[in-house]
Amino acid sequence: MCKVDGCISVIVPLYKGKKYIDHIITNIQKNKIHLHKCKIELIFVNDDPSENIDVQTQKNQGIDIKLITNLNNIGIHASRVKGVKAASGDYILFLDQDDEISEYFLKVNYEALLKASDRPFTICNGVIEHLNYKRPIYTNRVMQLMAQKVIFYALFDNRIMSPGQCLIKKKAIPEFWMCHSLSINGADDLLLWIELLCNHNCKSPKLVFKRLYVHKNTNSNTSLDLSNMYSSVDEMILLLRKYKFSENVLKVFEYRNDLLKEGRSNVSVSLLYAFIIRIAYVYRKRKKTGKRV
Repeated sequence: MCKVDGCISVIVPLYKGKKYIDHIITNIQKNKIHLHKCKIELIFVNDDPSENIDVQTQKNQGIDIKLITNLNNIGIHASRVKGVKAASGDYILFLDQDDEISEYFLKVNYEALLKASDRPFTICNGVIEHLNYKRPIYTNRVMQLMAQKVIFYALFDNRIMSPGQCLIKKKAIPEFWMCHSLSINGADDLLLWIELLCNHNCKSPKLVFKRLYVHKNTNSNTSLDLSNMYSSVDEMILLLRKYKFSENVLKVFEYRNDLLKEGRSNVSVSLLYAFIIRIAYVYRKRKKTGKRV
């Protein structure tokens, strides 16, 4: 049970997403049951003006529901920014329209930030659902620990599968990210993590090791449009370079993205990743058994 009053704003951009609305509302209502003293508002941002969406914008079983309809299609980044500007909450959760969270997601992540009051956001574990199989986002804690350092995003890939894994303090969201929306969908969340992790005024994110989030790979996932994603990363790199971000880190991002566009991978980087995971596994195993490391 939450010990202080607060407000969480859940922001969901929609694109041809009318069919997901009832499920999202039910999912958030289940979370509200466990947050007795915390207000929750649910903000839908409809980015497809051709689809007529109507939701009851009054209280719905303890949840305030708002609907913003864009006059034109402006993309997921600009839609998320619109949602943040309309949000009254001190904490922000960005969900994709086909995401699902555990009924304890908001309680666990909210209380984690209350205890770690100097942390800007949480990163929880979760599950990736494909049509034929399910697998955890992080199969071990070392993989999740990598999400705290920006160099691992450059070397390997986006260490956070989706913004739906994270509860973010609204005041920690960088002004740069709010003012520079990417026009190509895909890398806006990567840009957000880079900005947060490189902010010297912020500590590392708080890790929540429980699996509280479900990422469903469907045809509506922006992350599955690889060509678009590579172009979006290119746009992000150009933007960061324009504003004098670390050139060394940007070169790593650029090199890796160019390899992916060509359908190639960096064998040495793959071996480095495997080596890090293996060493960490051995270290943790020996530590548990009390053997000398």
